[in-house]
Amino acid sequence: MVKGLVGRLPTIDMQVGTARLCLAYLIPNALMDGTVTLHSYSEERLRNPQIIDAANRVKVIADTNPNPNAFDPQTIVVKLKSGEQHSITLPASLGSPSTPMSQQELEEKFARNLDAAGKSQVHDQLKDLLDNLENVEDVSRLIELL
Repeated sequence: MVKGLVGRLPTIDMQVGTARLCLAYLIPNALMDGTVTLHSYSEERLRNPQIIDAANRVKVIADTNPNPNAFDPQTIVVKLKSGEQHSITLPASLGSPSTPMSQQELEEKFARNLDAAGKSQVHDQLKDLLDNLENVEDVSRLIELL
């Protein structure tokens, strides 16, 4: 199932929606930055010939999992030009029920995404509202802040 969802080939004119579901595009971004963020989907990155060139060297191969609907486990193998090989098997995707993000990871992602949207100045107010959402009588304040 994973290959069917994210196994598409990258192109220099790829749209953001396609890039989000293109593992070959995401791998070079993750290797360059150590993670994938909203910046990975910027026009600068989407049109970067070096990233597209690296992405075109990524091969997405279906595994032998007998369950065609399984997302996990996933194995990533990086083969270097030197012949050296590195691999990791992820038993579950980060953010899935079996591997939830930690509170710190959630807060860091929240801050990064607010910053990318130019809204870092409302971080504390928004976080306070969200942390106490069950006690907020009028959620329109959330919309005002966003």
